[in-house]
Amino acid sequence: MTGLEIAAVGYMFAWAKSRVQSLGEIAGEGVDSTARLLLKNLYETVESKLGRESREMQRLRADAESDDGELREGTERYLSSSLEGVMEDDPDFATAVRGFVEKLNSEHTQNGEAPVSHYTANIKGNTRNFIQGNNNHGNTFG
Repeated sequence: MTGLEIAAVGYMFAWAKSRVQSLGEIAGEGVDSTARLLLKNLYETVESKLGRESREMQRLRADAESDDGELREGTERYLSSSLEGVMEDDPDFATAVRGFVEKLNSEHTQNGEAPVSHYTANIKGNTRNFIQGNNNHGNTFG
């Protein structure tokens, strides 16, 4: 799994949460209309490919609507893995997702924020990757 899928899931989760609360509250300072449109388009592109009622999309929405509003590790891993498989099978879909993520990263860079990093890591044992506010990526190992 690459950082591309993880970034896509993080952005999709931000869009799903925006349906519950103000996107500005989620992402920190103002989110412009370009970023909102990109988030919406990424979410809808993936949702149309996986299916609105797919287990992956249901889990993503459930996490966004939960009391703590946090993306669960299992949901992130499950959706990232699903995206990876679909992107391997459908190069046009992969290109679309990559384009949205790159444009969103560019929006963050233009606003003085760090973009979501793309990386590949092969780590054995108990690990957790997550995207926090302001696009900070974190790892826990245990």
